[in-house]
Amino acid sequence: MLCLTEIENQDCFYWHYKVQGWEKAKLAAEAKTDVDAVSQATPNGSLDPADYILPADSEKTTPYKLLIEINQPNDAYDTIADQRSLVYAVEIDNNDPHSFHILDLVGYPQLEETDGKPQWSLYYINEDFGTALNLIDSSLLVIERGEP
Repeated sequence: MLCLTEIENQDCFYWHYKVQGWEKAKLAAEAKTDVDAVSQATPNGSLDPADYILPADSEKTTPYKLLIEINQPNDAYDTIADQRSLVYAVEIDNNDPHSFHILDLVGYPQLEETDGKPQWSLYYINEDFGTALNLIDSSLLVIERGEP
């Protein structure tokens, strides 16, 4: 399962948490001022970064991180009945353009409570993971940049 859309089940908790935070921030921003553009969860299908995250002004630096959460429901390993999802990431900066970016495994999400509020954090992979590490071999982001 590649979690690029709002979820209907509980397989991509971290993504769901991030979407909820984004929706809350979006409502707050809309209440305060006019908004030039609004992004949203990627529709099912392929991801074209040019449609969502490349800035209109190529002279401005806009570093950002692209995260992909991957999970296979009911993926048992050793004594773990269902391994957690894995998060892969890459940092992109339009002032340092590259056409190809390899996403690195950055960890797994875990829900914690801080001051009575739910908070998702990413942790390094530990011995609880086995077959989940084989869900993808590698992940390559290709950015095709056209003429301005």
